[in-house]
Amino acid sequence: MKKIFTSNALLVGNLVFGQNSTLNFDGTDDFVGLGSDVANRIRSIEFWVSPNSTINATFSTQALLYRWQGGTATNQDNIGIYFGSSALGDAGKIVFQRNLGSKVHKITSDANSWIADTRYHVADVIDPQNCMKIYIDGIKEQSTNGSTAIAATTSTALHIGSRGSINIRHFDGAIDELRLRK
Repeated sequence: MKKIFTSNALLVGNLVFGQNSTLNFDGTDDFVGLGSDVANRIRSIEFWVSPNSTINATFSTQALLYRWQGGTATNQDNIGIYFGSSALGDAGKIVFQRNLGSKVHKITSDANSWIADTRYHVADVIDPQNCMKIYIDGIKEQSTNGSTAIAATTSTALHIGSRGSINIRHFDGAIDELRLRK
């Protein structure tokens, strides 16, 4: 099934976004909302990212891609990828996080510094037998014994460039060739 969203750079089929078109974010208020069914049941996410400023351990959190239901409900099914901050204990690292109910599963990149205007390939996988994995430029960074469950079906929208519908933690940079696989 194919669905076309409002931006001509976004095509949902086997879910390829931004092909031949880069999404640029200003770090203040830019984001792309992809609707509520896009992240449902996904197993892998991959994209190219290029920050506008060097990101390191002193930066605050910037969301790259996030479906955030918010609150403290025990029935949450959040999924997100972001540059971490010292407040969250993952300063400067790329974080792949799942919230399933009240349990948080997250894995991080080994690196915690990202050079401005440099492209990095990020791939995150939820393997049904081998748990969550993160790859940076094709190299497996970390894995965990955490979540093997696919992202559940919810009515919460997936956002590129901000932390879901709460419209905070905006990304300052470019994201290209986003792919979501089910």
